[in-house]
Amino acid sequence: MIYGAAEVFRRIPGKSLDPWLVLGSQPGDATGFVLISHAPDSPIGRGPNSSQFHDILFFDGPKLIDCTRLNRDLRFAIPPDNAAVAYRNDPDAEISLFLAPGDSLSRFRSTFYLEPCLKVQINPLSHEQVLSLLESSCCQHGIIEWNEFSFRIPSLQLTEGNSRDELKNFRPALWQGRLFLYDIERNRELDRYALVHHPPPPCPALSEESSTEFLPGAVEVRHALPAVCDDSAQVQDRASLPGSTPTAPRGDESKLISLFDDFLRSFGDSMASVLGEKSCKILARAEMDFRPLHPEFDRARLNGSTAILTLDLVEATLRRASAFKRSRLRRLALLLVSDLYHQGYEVLETEGKLEIVERAYFRLRGE
Repeated sequence: MIYGAAEVFRRIPGKSLDPWLVLGSQPGDATGFVLISHAPDSPIGRGPNSSQFHDILFFDGPKLIDCTRLNRDLRFAIPPDNAAVAYRNDPDAEISLFLAPGDSLSRFRSTFYLEPCLKVQINPLSHEQVLSLLESSCCQHGIIEWNEFSFRIPSLQLTEGNSRDELKNFRPALWQGRLFLYDIERNRELDRYALVHHPPPPCPALSEESSTEFLPGAVEVRHALPAVCDDSAQVQDRASLPGSTPTAPRGDESKLISLFDDFLRSFGDSMASVLGEKSCKILARAEMDFRPLHPEFDRARLNGSTAILTLDLVEATLRRASAFKRSRLRRLALLLVSDLYHQGYEVLETEGKLEIVERAYFRLRGE
């Protein structure tokens, strides 16, 4: 998988091996990752423009320290429960285990949070042309990655350089695949610029609504979606609204509500992974912009007619995010909408919401 990592086993059928049990059985001094591979023709990957992807559980001893998703074109952090759902829904998933030193693991993890300043297919280029591209980047401190996704398990070679001369000495394992360059200092400057020039807008007082779920292997995962609390509307549990006797939704309608509840919660978790503490304020401000247009919408009390509006709320939230974070959030939203479409296809079709989700997907893609 990554050069410098020791392969313990590879491509064991997921129906025979629980990745969370593998993670939980690691000794205290072990560091590495569990790779969950999903083929493009798997039940959750099937569809137009589908591709193979991998969920990665990074561990330090038996503790899960990060969860990410990787394919040929995209990589990003995801909530662990998203990886669990994908694993449970794919009977053809394959499990691999790799042990890696802490520095190699940190270098690999960092690529999920950095934007590359160079991304090039190296097959048609000469060695001199590659060196010229690296030199023209003016990168002083960065990570060079060579990757190849032609096989069921991708190959990655990562080298960190602290000077232009060190970066120029990089030699890819094979003269095929792609070359990425992550400029560490430039990414830090972008983050600092975003904080100075795009400060979060003022927002009302916030509270946090938390829930706890248990994944396979008894690994506890906590995720929270911020909720807006102001004088006009207090967020309350659906079942505890005073003086109300809501009509129980139909079976398919209940599934629709649950589908969009999970979608919105996952988007909130993804926002937190990219924006940190600012995610609460940005989501709150976006909802304040959104409510005058849709006064009937309350994300704490979705119903059959308002659940679909969560897509519009996500788009409003993207518009509120800083320019330097928006593209990453948009990619995360695209993946979540794609998951929503494939996993909830029958319910969306039954409830007449399929076309609305498709339009939202293409809007997010900019088409």
